[in-house]
Amino acid sequence: MQRRATFTTRTESLADKRQVRAVISTETLGADGLVVRTAGINLDRFRANSIVLWSHDPETPIARAIEIGPRGSELVALCQFPARGVSPKADEVLGLIQCDIVRATSIGFESEQVTPLDASKPYGDLSIDKCVLMEFSFCAIGALPDSLVSERSRGRPFDPARAEHLRRAEFFKAEARRDRDRHLLLAQQLERERQDERLLRDMKPRDRRERARLAVLFREDR
Repeated sequence: MQRRATFTTRTESLADKRQVRAVISTETLGADGLVVRTAGINLDRFRANSIVLWSHDPETPIARAIEIGPRGSELVALCQFPARGVSPKADEVLGLIQCDIVRATSIGFESEQVTPLDASKPYGDLSIDKCVLMEFSFCAIGALPDSLVSERSRGRPFDPARAEHLRRAEFFKAEARRDRDRHLLLAQQLERERQDERLLRDMKPRDRRERARLAVLFREDR
């Protein structure tokens, strides 16, 4: 899943080092109707290959995240761009960032746990409680108003229909998981009842002699 709302990524430019520090995700409700919980973002997969893209295009890597981690409710990354001349696109994007033209970032992630922000509106805005960060991009239009470049050293427009489709898909996935858990619980209860029935059947006297013996034991207990 990709963010389809706009952060204005606070970026800081460290020009002499060709580095950019950016807030790439916050817990602000985005234009895509999602709130991504920073504490629930798993960074392990991203750290194994910390490539930064332009506009979520896997064919256009422009930098590497040399640092990434939470800072309060924000997820912050320090990006290292390659030496001038290595990648014309990277040079172009870094120049646009340094000129304060490109300011937004957008994350791509796989959701693992999703809940509605308002339980009475299951098809409304969603909270992404747990997810795996796959990549992040600098882009012309992002998803959050406060996900911006903070120090300077996905340009696709927001698609409301696709965002609604993604919200519905996440809701139904969460509902399917809840149904699976309920069915599993019912199956476990049924198995316990069957075990109890087998136990009672095994305890039932099989003939007259055993019934007489149990009756004597019962009278002695009394």
